Amino acid sequence: MFFKKIIFALAVSTVFSCTAYAQSRLSEKISYTHDKNGFTVSVKEAFNAHDRISVTVLQTDKSFDDITSAADINSGNILDVKTYSGSEITENVYSYSGAELSLLPYGWYNIKLTCTGLDGSSESIVYRYPNVSADDMSGAWTAFAKTDENGFADAWEKYAEKLYYRDDYKEIFDNYSKLGGLYVKVRNAFFDADSDKTFTVEGDVIKCCGYALSVYALENFPQADAEKFVDKYGLPGSDLYDYDDFTALYNLFTSAKNDINSGDFGRIIKKIYAYANLQDGSIKRTVNDIAQSISKHSDILGINLSYASNKNVSINAVAAKVDSSNAYSYYSTDKWFENIVDGIAAENKGGTAPSGSGSSSGGNSGYSTPPLTITEIKKDDNKAVGFNDMNGYEWANDCVMRLYEKNVLSGTGDGRFSPGTDVKREEFVAMIVRAFDIKIENGKEQEFSDVSADSWFGEYIKIASSKGIVSGLGDGSFGTGERITRQDMTVILLNVMKSLNLSIVPEKSGFADRDDVAEYAGIAVDTLSQLKIINGFDDNTFMPRGYATRAETAVVIDRMLTYINGGH
Repeated sequence: MFFKKIIFALAVSTVFSCTAYAQSRLSEKISYTHDKNGFTVSVKEAFNAHDRISVTVLQTDKSFDDITSAADINSGNILDVKTYSGSEITENVYSYSGAELSLLPYGWYNIKLTCTGLDGSSESIVYRYPNVSADDMSGAWTAFAKTDENGFADAWEKYAEKLYYRDDYKEIFDNYSKLGGLYVKVRNAFFDADSDKTFTVEGDVIKCCGYALSVYALENFPQADAEKFVDKYGLPGSDLYDYDDFTALYNLFTSAKNDINSGDFGRIIKKIYAYANLQDGSIKRTVNDIAQSISKHSDILGINLSYASNKNVSINAVAAKVDSSNAYSYYSTDKWFENIVDGIAAENKGGTAPSGSGSSSGGNSGYSTPPLTITEIKKDDNKAVGFNDMNGYEWANDCVMRLYEKNVLSGTGDGRFSPGTDVKREEFVAMIVRAFDIKIENGKEQEFSDVSADSWFGEYIKIASSKGIVSGLGDGSFGTGERITRQDMTVILLNVMKSLNLSIVPEKSGFADRDDVAEYAGIAVDTLSQLKIINGFDDNTFMPRGYATRAETAVVIDRMLTYINGGH
């Protein structure tokens, strides 16, 4: 015999007296593990001392339906029989290795494990193991790598029974006749079937089938049933799906299922993921969630981000207008992004800024509007009472007015402050220099390739650079015209503190996205957070790479002045 005996053999008289009963109890006591190198039957829970455990292994491709009595032991249908005392089984019951496998005929081996109690009652479990030849493996690879939809079922029936384990992939075996088209689409879209280095029978064939079954389930099954298949087999290209929100994903799949089986399968699946990232399901999407998904997946969404930037509309402003309860309405049209951008541009041109959800803690109002072109910041004497566009920004109004009265900042014309407008780097530096009355340290100022001496902001940048408060982008430029990020804002504010010998050693901030903060800005974010000069959003994120708005900069500058001066 070529099978490895783990525990010594006893009599074989009990083998054929057993009747197959419910397997639930026995399956709790036994573990069956298997791969291409062999199988092992192990004990998870000890048997009673008086139990008798028998293992019967049939010859290749023989069924237990063919075995009716002990006399068949001599018929050639049985390869091996072992019987053990329950008290003697402590770990492994039976196994064979790859070396032993190589000496056996190729084909399916049926293995039955039976436990017989002292009263004669018994339970049985049957396992199946495929011993596959190199020729079968090679033939199967060629068949599954090259088959079209019509040939899939034939390839499956010829090879799958020899290659895979029915118990592990029962749903695939039960549904394989339905999977041909989806299998081929998944394989062609997400696997390189022309390279045996990236497409393997034992790994990728079943993986493709599993993905196909998940897609089939999403198209045809109730949500709870579909989720079980997706949890077990996964989905192709699912790394493009940013949120663990199956309800949103299911809603998009069922709405778009007519598209899945037509056209470019891979592109459509990716598009569904991208739009599912915008859809509220069981998880509420914030404006920043939506903005990040739009930016990250713009190519898949078919969005031209430059269309927004050319009209001075930010992605956050677009995100604030997205109806996240019905992303399929956007999936179904090619013009939704442009339509939203056009609407925001028209509002801005007409003097009406989009409203947002203000934050009493001084956080972002929920979106960012485009940067204005401000040649110089001047006080508007007609607006000493207040600005007419601060609805929704009440959390920033007092700070804005204090800085306005100190000539740190001004309005943008027609009685407006434009609180949601993004701030450019040179604008922020000008506010800082005025707010903290910073004086030049001659001989230490830097020159930048994009800052001319006669520009309105040239002197401000010259002063700030002389004190080490700003240092440019590292390529010889300052970055004029670029919007300042929230993390860069904190770096400049920390440098102001350092110039006044007020810096501290902070503890790491607790923002949920602290790891997204650039290394150069980490200490600045931590310091200003600890001093309560900056706050995060309602979801405890800081959005370090998001852009700072006029309302936000007014709040943090006012808080910094309060910290330095000990009060207003």
